[in-house]
Amino acid sequence: MASNLDLDGIDADISADSIRAVADSLGISRLDDSALRALAEDVSFRLKQIVQESSKFARHSKRRKVTTDDFDRALQQFNLEPIYGFKSGEFMPFRGAIGGGREVHFLDDKEIELSDVISTPLPRLPSDLSLRAHWLAVEGVQPAIPENPPPVSVEKLKEESVNRPQNLKPSSRGVPPSLLSALGLTGTAVGTTTTTTKGAKETSEKDAKADAKKGEKQKKEDELLEEKFKEYVAHEMSGEQQLYYREITAACLASGDTRKTSEALQSLSLDPGLNQMLPKFTEFICEGIKQYVIQKKLTSLVALVKMIKALLSNKNLNLEKYIHKLLPAVLSTVVGKQLCARPDENHWSLRELGAQALAQICKSFTTTSTALQSRVTKLLSKILADDSSSLPQRYGAMVGLCELGTDVCKNVLLPQLPHEGELLRKAQNSNSEPEKTMSITIQKLLQNHLGPIIVTLQGPPDVPDVYRAEYGFLGPNLCNYVSTKLRAAHTKTQQRLQLQKKAGICNWQTSLSEQVKQEKQKHAPSQQPQPKQPTATATQPKSNPLPSLPPPPPRTNTSPSKPTVPLSTINISDLN
Repeated sequence: MASNLDLDGIDADISADSIRAVADSLGISRLDDSALRALAEDVSFRLKQIVQESSKFARHSKRRKVTTDDFDRALQQFNLEPIYGFKSGEFMPFRGAIGGGREVHFLDDKEIELSDVISTPLPRLPSDLSLRAHWLAVEGVQPAIPENPPPVSVEKLKEESVNRPQNLKPSSRGVPPSLLSALGLTGTAVGTTTTTTKGAKETSEKDAKADAKKGEKQKKEDELLEEKFKEYVAHEMSGEQQLYYREITAACLASGDTRKTSEALQSLSLDPGLNQMLPKFTEFICEGIKQYVIQKKLTSLVALVKMIKALLSNKNLNLEKYIHKLLPAVLSTVVGKQLCARPDENHWSLRELGAQALAQICKSFTTTSTALQSRVTKLLSKILADDSSSLPQRYGAMVGLCELGTDVCKNVLLPQLPHEGELLRKAQNSNSEPEKTMSITIQKLLQNHLGPIIVTLQGPPDVPDVYRAEYGFLGPNLCNYVSTKLRAAHTKTQQRLQLQKKAGICNWQTSLSEQVKQEKQKHAPSQQPQPKQPTATATQPKSNPLPSLPPPPPRTNTSPSKPTVPLSTINISDLN
């Protein structure tokens, strides 16, 4: 079939003679001209494809020349084995030769003497790769081994970071001592260069001028280094931002104008362009809380905590970089020992505001790596475990745990209830009126937050002695709270069931009247004249009798003295 092909018009870049030469080298001699020409056409097509793909690789690599690597990648693109032994990073010139009417291109290989190759010493074998483990630190101490860097004492680090300008020489001020030691300049004056000749008492004027020029040059270099290693960079704000900052801070701390304060807090919670001013606001809040806690200014502390809550509620701000400053300030307002000048001031509201801000921080910035909420919970639990903590501190720790959620209250605060009850009993039996007032406030807090949890956990019977044995001094009050909540929930459930029953009776009566009306209309006589019959004997046909009415629902005794609804039908939502 190949002999019948008309291949005269095929333009092949690879000649049939080249195909015949390759076939002869492989031991194939019986190939006619048509097969050779068909193979030449196919080989030319495949080569054009590969060259085209390799040129694409070169073009995507921003190169104009096609390399052997591009050709190998093109072969791999067509799932072909790459050609080995022709990889070179340099240009390989081909030389041409003409002989016997044919042109041949070849590489000009250099002739190498075999004796030189044999006499050449073998290169050194490379060492095997190996891994060796060493300790970076053992129980916080760095081992003195060559693999570890030389240890630097904490005092030296503090000296370099805090008191850097005082401990440096005038010629090297602004440059850390560690950098000077790395440059080999420790103990030498960088800016002084003197040239002395043996046996000469005075330097020449020429040398003095040269030294002066070198000193000026070195002084300029020292000034450049001092600018380069400047510790603090001033945070600049535009004039509008400075005006906004002054107005907002003044409005938030203004105790007389409530409308202006609310507008300022609303701006902090909604304005999306405050990211550049966050460092200033954070510094203002943290320094203000530190100062007002010492001065015991309750009103200013409340205003600053409200500013923190406003910034936390702004969804356009990223406060993650400033949490390490805000969290200690918020904790100071929650568990501070004394936040007001007089004990009769309402510092409880400040602690509650701080607890809400603390819970918001834990909710927004707790991750698996930081474990912020668990660390805050441990800190508040330590305050409760310390008997030397004052009652206001314990109140702040309790309200902070309550704001963190029901699970924290149930797992942390509820087991601590007998111990807290004993402390409250001692405070109420004391002769100090402020302590009695504080203990009553803490008792109300525990009752309001732990009572609903105990309602769901504690089973019947609700006996004060049982509650006292389990919860200590606060047991009878909690028992009274649980009983009151259960009675209120029972009353709500009973009223709801009565309303449902009344609605069911009304619906039954309405449907019954409609059904009777429909039956009357269905069996009413037609309008055609019919013979008159006596009224006494006029009855409905027996074939279509009226349907029997369903019996009314049974009535139940709904007197309040004898409840008919069991406690198991009470919903949990009614307890609130």
